[in-house]
Amino acid sequence: MLCATLAVVLGVALLSYRSSVAMSLAQNERDLTQAIVKVNSALLSTLKDAETGQRGFLLLRKPRIFRVCVCKGLRARHICRAGLFSVSTEARGLQARGGA
Repeated sequence: MLCATLAVVLGVALLSYRSSVAMSLAQNERDLTQAIVKVNSALLSTLKDAETGQRGFLLLRKPRIFRVCVCKGLRARHICRAGLFSVSTEARGLQARGGA
């Protein structure tokens, strides 16, 4: 009887440990996904601004608007590179902790 009880307790402990490990991995993946969504949102916003600037230049033919468009395009590339760098750095950190 004691052996059966001990086996049940050990089984529950093992299942509890596996569940906590799976939950930790899921949280790490959620955090990485949220970081990617944040970078993509910033990039989309910047590209939308650049498109608006280009459309304004084509309609009004004012160089000032074109300069804004070029600057926004450079900013988009910077955000994309910086964002991907920070996301890849975070992914490496998760891998180092055994999360991915």
